[in-house]
Amino acid sequence: MKKLIVMLLALTMVFALCAPAAFAGAAKLNYATGGTSGTYYGFSGVIANVLNEKLKDTLNLKVESTGASKANIQMLASGDADIAIVQNDVMYYAYTGTDLFAGGDPITGFSAVCSCYPEYVQILAKKDITSIDQLAGKKVSVGDAGSGTEFNAKQILGAYGLSFDDIKVSNQSFADSADSLKNGTIDAAFVVAGYPTG
Repeated sequence: MKKLIVMLLALTMVFALCAPAAFAGAAKLNYATGGTSGTYYGFSGVIANVLNEKLKDTLNLKVESTGASKANIQMLASGDADIAIVQNDVMYYAYTGTDLFAGGDPITGFSAVCSCYPEYVQILAKKDITSIDQLAGKKVSVGDAGSGTEFNAKQILGAYGLSFDDIKVSNQSFADSADSLKNGTIDAAFVVAGYPTG
């Protein structure tokens, strides 16, 4: 809770300093987050609610559901978003034009405001799966296509000598992955989120 309060204060100061000089009336800013069932969307919604209430004469943050980190960087670059929540590693890949952003020009026209909370790669699986190498041949949700979660899944599988060719890939959102695990249509799911995640 203390970290959230400190972060909200930091964001409030940033917007309070920027808004009066740059805008007449309330600034409308598009805030790129993630899927509606993920941590980014809910977390960002709380921030937007607090800041919109505290700074209602100078700021109006509009929270948008997106494909998360990679999509958010691309939205910042295209001007479709003014602020976004992004995984640190994805931000680095964009800035250096590597990994998820290989083959294109680096995207460097953004700045970090603050670190919100640590994220962990969490792998949820059926009871009989107790290690990564046992995912071979199994149906695995690796997150939304093009997401940071999908890229992290590739990295982790690679560390165990596996690739997406060795599993049955399913690109599902956080909520869809949870539902699919419950109803038995997938064997495992990769989730990148703050801990603990419901």
